[in-house]
Amino acid sequence: YSGAIAISESTSVIARSRSGGEWSGPLQGSFIIGEPAAAGNFVITEIMYHPSPATAGEIGAGFSDEEAFEYLEFMNVGSNPIELADVVVSEAFDFTFGVQELAPGERILLVRDQAAFEFRFGAGHLIAGEYGIQKLGNGGERIVVKAADGSVIQDFTYGDKAPWPTAADGGGSSI
Repeated sequence: YSGAIAISESTSVIARSRSGGEWSGPLQGSFIIGEPAAAGNFVITEIMYHPSPATAGEIGAGFSDEEAFEYLEFMNVGSNPIELADVVVSEAFDFTFGVQELAPGERILLVRDQAAFEFRFGAGHLIAGEYGIQKLGNGGERIVVKAADGSVIQDFTYGDKAPWPTAADGGGSSI
């Protein structure tokens, strides 16, 4: 290319260069257009940390591990679309959001196992990704969410005893 490439929405770009017949390794960068996720506009709205045991139908479908049904739900509580690129969830597990815009009032999920989640809760949910083999602590755990600039969006520890709802501790409810 001999000039600039116009970017009109948030995106990831992967580029390589060629010099003397040799290609460079790929370089990736995220270009963010819009308001970043921050403490005032992005919140955790639901935590399914100790799901109820798998049913006979779920076991028959290959989902015998109740922890496969775990998830975190997030919501844009602001009045503008927000960009989630490079927002990091840590402590409980490690996950970094990719380029993803979230409209005002829109919700997005991080799930342990997407196939298990959709078998139990249905398809059609906006899912940012899986956090895989890591799991949420059944007795409670610290969750930290940081913005792309490193500032803290949320930092708290949930538990399985009052004042946290005890029905969420394996009873099928979430907090």
